[in-house]
Amino acid sequence: MFGSLKYLFAGAVVLCVTSCTGKHDDTTSDTISVNVDVNQQSPLTDFLCSERHICLETNDSCLISGIGSLAVDGDDVIVEDNGNVFRFNQSGELINSFNHHGPGPGEYTGVNSLHVFNGDIYIFWTAT
Repeated sequence: MFGSLKYLFAGAVVLCVTSCTGKHDDTTSDTISVNVDVNQQSPLTDFLCSERHICLETNDSCLISGIGSLAVDGDDVIVEDNGNVFRFNQSGELINSFNHHGPGPGEYTGVNSLHVFNGDIYIFWTAT
């Protein structure tokens, strides 16, 4: 039994060593040079197509002490603050909110980041 394991191990070693010896042709790679002057300051509008300020609604059901995560879904703005998630329209009016903070199934203990994909809100957190 140990004799066949020796041959199997030797074959695996030979396969690993010979599979990494192929020649690579690096002459076809393209190099792109970018000249950047780190001392030059540019206004933020040079990098944005448009900017818009939205005053978010605040009332007893949507008090925001600090934005932890922010995402944009079409014309809606999704804001996370201490586990509370709020969806606002482009006028800043509250559409809906939720908070599933807790240790149980379907709940989260803390938000690391928030993302929107196809209209669905995904919350990422580190389990403790």
